[in-house]
Amino acid sequence: MARCAQRLWAARLCSASCKGGACTCLMDFLHPCRKWDTLPTPMNSCEELCRSIYLETGEFYEKTKPELGENALGFSILYGRPIINPPILFIGYQPGGGADDDRREQEHGSHERWPEIILYATENWRLAKRMRCMFDPEKLKGCAGLNAIFFRAPDIETWNKNPRELRQRIERFCMSQAIRMIDAMQPTLIVANGFKTLSLFGSTEPDIEFEGRVITRSGLIAGRPAIGTLHLTGAHYSVGARCKMAERIRNLAWPVSRNG
Repeated sequence: MARCAQRLWAARLCSASCKGGACTCLMDFLHPCRKWDTLPTPMNSCEELCRSIYLETGEFYEKTKPELGENALGFSILYGRPIINPPILFIGYQPGGGADDDRREQEHGSHERWPEIILYATENWRLAKRMRCMFDPEKLKGCAGLNAIFFRAPDIETWNKNPRELRQRIERFCMSQAIRMIDAMQPTLIVANGFKTLSLFGSTEPDIEFEGRVITRSGLIAGRPAIGTLHLTGAHYSVGARCKMAERIRNLAWPVSRNG
């Protein structure tokens, strides 16, 4: 049954994305004509769930595009491969950028698949560089990352200009799917980039203070421990505060006995 579902998933994506001829829009192992017995790495149940969520999100996005109008700027879900029991699952509020960013990412199949390695460990955009300043890049590769709201917007103010009912419908859909992925991955710690991101999922409490301000807050996401930081690129804070946030997260995700 699972193998039939995989064939159906890949076939539906190819029929929606290709315009005849050889399939070039998906990774080779997703091509419906390839023998599933020759897959280099069989999909586990977590990956199967995430692939179904990509498909469901694509269908939901197409239905809502007319209502979004010029604010239909694509979507981005995972920042890397879904990993079972990662030490950290990073959650962002929503993908930023505009139409050009969506076009560029879709050329790499962002609506159909996730990056093989978490982008925080490989990319040169500001947040990725900041992550590598705070955490060992090799340890980042063992972490997972996703967005709470999948649909792209240049900023929260622009997103909030969408009709309230439409916005809430999209947010409910995305967050329910995010929770499904969190349940499947079962991370040790969830780290929300920004207090606003953490508060999407429920109440929060001050965690640690530094230089007279709260720099991390605690809460639960899908029943799992979560820490919210000051927004790592959108907030103003000192190098000392950044070091304290990183230390707090490292101590929770990689206890000293495991750090070596």
